[in-house]
Amino acid sequence: MRTSGSACAPMGRAKGTSVWRQSLTGLPLLALGAPLGAVPALAQETPPAPPPASAPAQEQQDPATDQASGPEIVVLGKRLQDPVEISLSQADIATYAASDIEELVGKISQQTGGKAPALLVNGRRANMLDIAKLPPEAIDRMELLKPEAAAELGFAPDQRVMNIILLKRFRKTTLEPSARFATEGGRVEYGTSATITAIHDFDRLNISIDYARATALYESERGILQGRGYGLFDTVGNVTPAGGNAQLDPGLSALAGTPVTLAGAPATAPSGTTGLTDWLATANKPNAYPTGAYRTLMPASTKLALGTAYNMRLPDESTLSLAFNYLRDESDGANGLARASWLLPAGNPYSPFSDDVTLSRALDSAGALRSHSLRQTLTGGLTLQGPFGKWNWVISGKADTSWSETRNDRDVDTAGIRALLNAGDPGLNPFGPIALARFGARSVDRVTSNTANVGTDILVFGKLLTLPTGGAITVNARGSVTGHSIDSSSHIGGIVFGRDINNLESDLNLGLNIGLLSRARGIGKAIGDVSASLTLRRNALSGVGSAQEYLYGLNWAPLQSLSLRGQLGSARALPPIDQRGLPAIRVPNVPVYDFVRGETANITQISGGNPDLLPQKTDTISVEASWRPKSKANLNFAIGFRQTVIRDGIGTLPAIDADVEAAFPDRFERDAQGRLTALDLRPINFERQRQRGLSTRFFLAAPFGRKAPPPPPPADPMMGMLSMMTGAKRVATDPESATAMLTDPSRGRIVFGLSYDLKLEDRLRLRDGLPERDLLATGPIGGRTPSLHNLTAQLNVAKGIWSTALETRWQSGSRADGPNGLDFSSLATVDLKLSLSPTKDSGLGKRMPWLAGARATIAVTNVTNARTRVTNAQGVTPSGYEPPYLDPLGRAIKFSLRKLF
Repeated sequence: MRTSGSACAPMGRAKGTSVWRQSLTGLPLLALGAPLGAVPALAQETPPAPPPASAPAQEQQDPATDQASGPEIVVLGKRLQDPVEISLSQADIATYAASDIEELVGKISQQTGGKAPALLVNGRRANMLDIAKLPPEAIDRMELLKPEAAAELGFAPDQRVMNIILLKRFRKTTLEPSARFATEGGRVEYGTSATITAIHDFDRLNISIDYARATALYESERGILQGRGYGLFDTVGNVTPAGGNAQLDPGLSALAGTPVTLAGAPATAPSGTTGLTDWLATANKPNAYPTGAYRTLMPASTKLALGTAYNMRLPDESTLSLAFNYLRDESDGANGLARASWLLPAGNPYSPFSDDVTLSRALDSAGALRSHSLRQTLTGGLTLQGPFGKWNWVISGKADTSWSETRNDRDVDTAGIRALLNAGDPGLNPFGPIALARFGARSVDRVTSNTANVGTDILVFGKLLTLPTGGAITVNARGSVTGHSIDSSSHIGGIVFGRDINNLESDLNLGLNIGLLSRARGIGKAIGDVSASLTLRRNALSGVGSAQEYLYGLNWAPLQSLSLRGQLGSARALPPIDQRGLPAIRVPNVPVYDFVRGETANITQISGGNPDLLPQKTDTISVEASWRPKSKANLNFAIGFRQTVIRDGIGTLPAIDADVEAAFPDRFERDAQGRLTALDLRPINFERQRQRGLSTRFFLAAPFGRKAPPPPPPADPMMGMLSMMTGAKRVATDPESATAMLTDPSRGRIVFGLSYDLKLEDRLRLRDGLPERDLLATGPIGGRTPSLHNLTAQLNVAKGIWSTALETRWQSGSRADGPNGLDFSSLATVDLKLSLSPTKDSGLGKRMPWLAGARATIAVTNVTNARTRVTNAQGVTPSGYEPPYLDPLGRAIKFSLRKLF
């Protein structure tokens, strides 16, 4: 496998070289010929050797902006014409203005179909736990490898592989305070992060701390004043007939001239007794007191994350990685007011009615129903890897444990109030302020959960043999054993329930990659490179069962710039332990839209795990074509088709309509009037789902602007050699600066990425015997709006000390059909980031040298404050679908100042 002077494939040993001897001599040719993954790019410290004559044109990058390509590196006995699909230089990476590698990879992941890529660091396997908080300034370049590379390197064939090449020397401390606020008010977020990073060849250490706080955002701060779905539960009260009566009082009906079936308590009711005439103004007019100040759209939160990662080189070209992370996540929210309904007997001194009536109140004197959650997680990982002849081995272990607690206030126990009302106690005005504390403490639902996972994984991969056609057969075998434990308890409504689950999971994988034809020899010269892959997997979970998976792949590169790829797979996946074992959590006063009645109901929502889940079976067919034309610009275009059929799929309830309720009647609770009161959203199995879609990706990275004339040769002989080879000059005069790049300051850099997904089909059958649902026509599932078209575009531009990042997302509108259907508008959002990064050589840096190494950023999310608009057949937005419910924050502005020391 060959790459542009980097170690994009792991660990194979180059013939006749010695790593320690290369380290001592520092000769460029030996360094570039060292074991793949064992030597990172030298990053300006040694002059690169000129590329071989056979190197393809696209590997010789623009000499004004990037370092020249290195010589060819062959690994595992198989030669790929060009394993790199997308390459990002230091200049490209700088345009993203990311704070750490985790953020950077997330931005680039759209080029992998939105799925997180498998990671290599300097050609060796890594995970996000090891490198998440490394600063982007420590990166020399990043490479997204072609899809077929995953199978050769021991990853799943349907993964994309990203190789991150770090600088050879880097030692910096970063500090980044930030603040973010919503332009509509009500929400403020602030925090700071700090990292210490040191890299010396293959040894690196990173220590990080992140702290963030956010204030609560209430419904009243977004103009949502009424308690949605509260109905008759007003803070003063509403009365309705009791005992099957058709009206409140014959006398009141006579005064009103019409039967009175409900009435809001008059304003004088809280201060004393009333007569029928006082109720005439509110006859058949219920009270509706604003309750938005008692419910949060976004809870207050506090997060603290501590992490450390260490990587060191061992003898015989092996490496050891250690990582530990601690996370504390705490939030406090409000779930509205407690509600109560009392029988107000005739003859009570505060009732003017001749018959018994029912009084419904929201009890504001007790304050909001509070919710509190706390989760603490400790994670540790170890990876040991190295070569063994022509083979490579990786041994890794991971352990994590977490403890969580959730507390939710329940409605107040009003049995004592009811007894006083029945007794006609004149000291208790049911419409006035009520000191609820005298009747007992408010009950609290409490759920705790302790989880632990400990496992080890062994991977061996390498070349098995070379075929006469010029290709090779490579094999990877992986085995892992993981112990899972979850111990949970819940105290809900005075009932104590516990669950203790312990499972041992084993996982065996065998991968085979066969290079059938090679363009380098035989008939492959006319046909091109052809390879096939096969992956077999068996997963077993004690007490649950076992599952199998297979995946076939075929890759064909008829041209050096064009590759085609097809995959056929079938998998049976066991449900994760959290989906099976988490305890039930009840959250009161959650607004949901009931399609059956065409209204928003304020319900108790139940979430948690389901121990009865069945394994999910998934069959997939995918085809993808990728084109990388010969160009000085880094250009790539890909288009793909994917079909997925899922049986016994795991998910939550779709939109609440008659079909769903008929399929899962035990998940719904309704009162005597048919109003929805509770909804169980714990995961369930659906019978069958079929999805088909097209995806398109486009990527471009290129310089712009006129090239400056070559500078005179510098005195430094090393710089002289580099200048003669690249025609470039040094921008930064600080030799210790990680952002010092050999580039032309008169030129800028543009990085553009575009991804577009088209849903061709999405059909779901809930249970056997029920009709198949066309989700593209029937609307939301699990709270999401399915859209036929989804587009994301990223544009990053940098020149001099300025950089700009623009991201646009668009999704088409959709409709939820039915007698109470809804229309969902299309949505387009724009995020904008503007960064200023002075250098010592810039005008600003010369006037204020202390600004060198700093970056000031202003980022605006949802610039136009756009939100999806939801309307019913009458063109009215139903309760619970107001824009703030769909996007509580809206437009927000973030300021951050990042400094490297």
